[in-house]
Amino acid sequence: IYVQDIAAAMGVPLPLKTANATLEMLKSGLVKNWHVDTRHNAVAAAQDGRPAIVGWINPTGGPGHIAMVRPESSLAPDGIVCIAQAGAECFQMGPLSQGFSAKRTPLIWAWAD
Repeated sequence: IYVQDIAAAMGVPLPLKTANATLEMLKSGLVKNWHVDTRHNAVAAAQDGRPAIVGWINPTGGPGHIAMVRPESSLAPDGIVCIAQAGAECFQMGPLSQGFSAKRTPLIWAWAD
C-alpha cells in the first residue's frame, strides 16, 4: 500500500493489489502511464522527479515486494540505488540491498510519465 499511496499522490496511481499482482499488471502493460524499463531509466526518472519503483515477484506465490526508487540513486552501472519501503522493515532511504536480498531476482524496474 505504501508505494500505491505515493504513486497516487504523485498523480499516477497503481492498482491496489498485492505486490505480485501489481508487478504482473505492470509487466503486461495494463497500468496507464507506467513503463517497465531498465534500472538506468527508472533511476533517471526518479532523479527527474517522476515516480519510479523496483519490485520482485515471488515465484512461489508468496508475498512479493515493491519499493520506491529515490532520486539520490546513482546512474552508474555499479552505483548505489537508494529506495524507500514499508513492510517487515520500514525506512525512508536505504540501499537497494537493504530491501532486496541477492536471492530476489529478477528485479522489475518501472517509472511513470
